[in-house]
Amino acid sequence: MLWDYALNAVSYCFRFIKWLISVPPIPVVRCLKLLRRNTPRTFPFEDKLMCSLWQQEISSFGAMKLACTEGEGALTIMRRERQK
Repeated sequence: MLWDYALNAVSYCFRFIKWLISVPPIPVVRCLKLLRRNTPRTFPFEDKLMCSLWQQEISSFGAMKLACTEGEGALTIMRRERQK
């Protein structure tokens, strides 16, 4: 815990260190395609993706623009803009 606290404190002061130790978001769905090589292999990813869609009230896979896994394991989903 001490190392984590120290790294967080130093990365808060120096953006370069934050850039070095942070994990960038990894796209897992782009342009309605599931990017299999970027999907985590430790759990059933499709189930987690569909659950996240349901929680964010996105009705279909086609309404999603992009989905990324964050460094801490969270799944971020961006919606498509609705056409008028």
